[in-house]
Amino acid sequence: MLLSPTALTWGTRMMRCTIIATIAATASGAQISPGLVDISGKWAINIGTPAAPEFRTLDAVMSADGTLSGTLGSPTGAVPITTGRVTGTRFVLSATLGTGLRLDYDGVVSHDTIRGTWRYDKYQGAFIGRRGDVAPRAEAPLVAPAPGTLAIDRAGRNATIDSMMSRLRSRDTSAHP
Repeated sequence: MLLSPTALTWGTRMMRCTIIATIAATASGAQISPGLVDISGKWAINIGTPAAPEFRTLDAVMSADGTLSGTLGSPTGAVPITTGRVTGTRFVLSATLGTGLRLDYDGVVSHDTIRGTWRYDKYQGAFIGRRGDVAPRAEAPLVAPAPGTLAIDRAGRNATIDSMMSRLRSRDTSAHP
């Protein structure tokens, strides 16, 4: 017997909504395992620097067990992802380019942003990506400070000098018996 919507209690309405939502989710495809971030969809990626941006795309399809497939794109074309996996918020994927060399991405997902490191042959660099068609601005690479530009306190300086003097003394005594 069907009841009119006004005759249903709040709990009954919520149960029907939950059942309908579950059926819709099941019909749309496999459920993603708990603890995995679904990175399926289109991503715009910037692998360059702020001064020289280089744009790429990722069209990812993630299966329920975290396996990734799809394509990596560049201005010269797209290549299929040969291996890919999501573990929690971390993902790794590889593709073989037309040169026969492998391109690897190792990154993390945070909301609608991905970031990490790419590697190709002997080259590597940072990447940042955003879900959709518009790539984010590249981030400045982390650069180690030049030697001698870090300020150290008096205690640190004295410890460094003492260490150097000890090494020099030990060298002098071992050279002249």
